[in-house]
Amino acid sequence: TPPQTVAPAAAEASMTRAQFGDFCRASGLPERVGVTAVDLEALFAQQCAAQNSATEDAMGIPAFTRALIELAALAYPGDDAGLRLRRLLEHIREHHARRRGSQGVAPLVQAQ
Repeated sequence: TPPQTVAPAAAEASMTRAQFGDFCRASGLPERVGVTAVDLEALFAQQCAAQNSATEDAMGIPAFTRALIELAALAYPGDDAGLRLRRLLEHIREHHARRRGSQGVAPLVQAQ
C-alpha cells in the first residue's frame, strides 16, 4: 500500500460538499461574499483537488482553511490577508450569534 499523506486524525476531520455548502449558507457567506451555490461547489472541488488525498469527496482542515482564505479575499479585497481572514471569521461568529439569539438554532458545528 502507498504511504498515507494525511495523518489519520486529520483524515477523520473532513467536510463533505453538502456540509461545506450548509456551513457557508448558515454563516451568511453567499450574501457577504457575493457568491452563488455554483461558486461554492467550484471552490469545494478546487480545494479538494489541491489537497494531498486519495479522495476529492471530502475537504480536510487545510483545504477548508484555504477555502476560507479565498472567501475572505473576495469579501474584503482591500485588506491585508490576515485582516481579511479575521474579518471573515468575525462575520461568521456574529452571524451565528444573531441566528442563535433570534431563532435558537443549533450550534455551528455538531458532533457526528
